[in-house]
Amino acid sequence: MYLVYQLFLQVVILLSVLAWVIIAYKYFQVIRKTPKIVGSVETGIQPKVSIIVPARNEEKYITAAITSLSNQRYRDYEIILVDDASKDSTPSIIRGLANKEPRIKVDTITDRPEEWTGKNWACHLGFKKSVGDILLFTDADIEISETLLRDSVAYLVANRLDALTLIPRVRTFGLLSKFVQPTLGVIMSVFFSPLAVNDPESKLGYFWGSFFLISRRAYEIIGGHEAVKGEIVEDRALGQRTKDANLKMRMLDGSNDFSAVWARSASSLWRNFERITYPSMRNNPLAKITYVGGVSIILIPPFLVFLELLIQGEVSSVRNASLSVASIFLMVISSAYQAKHRLGLGYRFGLGVPFALTWIFSNLLVSALRRSDGKVTWKERVYRFHSRP
Repeated sequence: MYLVYQLFLQVVILLSVLAWVIIAYKYFQVIRKTPKIVGSVETGIQPKVSIIVPARNEEKYITAAITSLSNQRYRDYEIILVDDASKDSTPSIIRGLANKEPRIKVDTITDRPEEWTGKNWACHLGFKKSVGDILLFTDADIEISETLLRDSVAYLVANRLDALTLIPRVRTFGLLSKFVQPTLGVIMSVFFSPLAVNDPESKLGYFWGSFFLISRRAYEIIGGHEAVKGEIVEDRALGQRTKDANLKMRMLDGSNDFSAVWARSASSLWRNFERITYPSMRNNPLAKITYVGGVSIILIPPFLVFLELLIQGEVSSVRNASLSVASIFLMVISSAYQAKHRLGLGYRFGLGVPFALTWIFSNLLVSALRRSDGKVTWKERVYRFHSRP
């Protein structure tokens, strides 16, 4: 049995290091090849833009967000703020902002149809009030440079795109987020690669919900938020519908001009990752095995060697030890780069890899073991998934 265990350990460690060679290679390809918003492309065309901002309990962030949107160097745009039944001081802040800025229109949700999620209904109402030829859907916790609207619209027009979405610099809060999100960002960059989104031959399509431009015509073709009204991950669903409709879309790196909040606390970090992965695993045993099994092979084997060292006082194979060190080195280098250059943190947060991997594996395992009731808590509401499993 011991020989069988050793053979098994060598195989899974070899698979792990091969997986991390591929992940690291693909990650740095994404970093190198994802196009950036760099300056303005003069087209002579500035179509009217409607910026639609749903807001629920955003008192901490909304003033900075709307201020940055109000200060854009763009001639013709409007801002539509939709209060999604906030329970904090968001409504009064919105009214104060609207009184100071004539571009701002305000709507308040008083009654939401049961089959709609709050954000989708707010975006739908915002669309109904809009008059722009280009729609920008964004969030109430973002901050953008004063030239970003001009540059992104110019890029969309110059490249004759139907939709354009930008990857933000994700702002992190608390030690948990700072240690988890670098490794999480590496893995998500690979498995949800912007290079695949930009490839017309790839089937992958999604938007970053915190910033996506789409022409009014394209939005109506894909059915708008009404077509995804029950989706919790509506940005992924809308992006996929855009790709499936053979519309021309592109994802760019906007991290130098645009920041957003992905998680505000330990619990919201957990729920945010859960709402992304749970829909794919719900009622799908094969997906559960693939997710948890695949992540187990990628994440766990290198640390088995060190567990063996702790228990037995020695490592049974120099090869196992070398491969484990190689895997962990690739994990740390990739995560450290993500921490420094994509999250604005220090390189040291890449050292949180063991903790981050434990957190990721635990989240996936809990999601896989959950009852398939389709329920998830988001923004202080309990929703039932209507998306396909």
